[in-house]
Amino acid sequence: MLLAVPSVCLAVRVSAEDLSALVRVLEDPQSKANAKGDACVRLMDMGPAAAPAVPALIKLLSDPEQLLRDYAVTTLTKIGPAAKRALPKLRR
Repeated sequence: MLLAVPSVCLAVRVSAEDLSALVRVLEDPQSKANAKGDACVRLMDMGPAAAPAVPALIKLLSDPEQLLRDYAVTTLTKIGPAAKRALPKLRR
């Protein structure tokens, strides 16, 4: 039996403190790759509300770990037009 499940779009509400904490994880050179990846996933869920994280995500595009660079690209995509300042870095 196949069940049709409607798509659900959830708006994730996050406080300014939560957003700041996620940005700090991305910017901290002592943060482990898995913590930075987890932060990216949380930011992806926030979509355009994660726009304040764009500068940290742009820096993450230069990380030596390919997986983190991929996370950064996907997160910037989920943020949308507010991430357009990342375009020059993405074109490289």
